[in-house]
Amino acid sequence: ISAMSKFSRKDPESIPLILEERPKTTLSSKKIERDRNSDKERVEFLVAKAEFVLDAGNRTRDSRVEQSLKVQRGRAERIRQYQLCKETPPVPNYIKAAEEHK
Repeated sequence: ISAMSKFSRKDPESIPLILEERPKTTLSSKKIERDRNSDKERVEFLVAKAEFVLDAGNRTRDSRVEQSLKVQRGRAERIRQYQLCKETPPVPNYIKAAEEHK
């Protein structure tokens, strides 16, 4: 609490004005640069992104990603099997045998 009260008693003039000065200059100069380079950068970014997407097959997958994909595939397969069983319930063996015997 004492540190807080000591700070609040300080006059505001003693706080340096660097905070006020710096952003204006940096932002204005950066904005001009950005406007000049924005189209070129955008194109470069899009090209890089496209190359990244096309190159995806060549990159080796992380083992954790591989593991999660395996889990997802297994889950999808189980769901598919479950749906299949719901649509076509399995026929008991004795009925199959009777059908073949006809």
